[in-house]
Amino acid sequence: MELLAAYDEPRPTKELREELMRKHPDRAPAPQVVRNTLEPLVAKGKIRRHKQERSVSYTLVDSPRTTTAAQSG
Repeated sequence: MELLAAYDEPRPTKELREELMRKHPDRAPAPQVVRNTLEPLVAKGKIRRHKQERSVSYTLVDSPRTTTAAQSG
């Protein structure tokens, strides 16, 4: 969730995985492991899944940036 909080736009699983690997070079999670970690957060309503064709991206449900933008708009 910390990775997603840094962005306003949905982040593809591939980019989240790459960022995790940069932050934790001693680990190399498979893309499926990243998705399997994110999906329970979707089920709990903490993050939102976005599908576009075959690509899946994620955002925080209550991102401070999203909340601020919604309040000012």
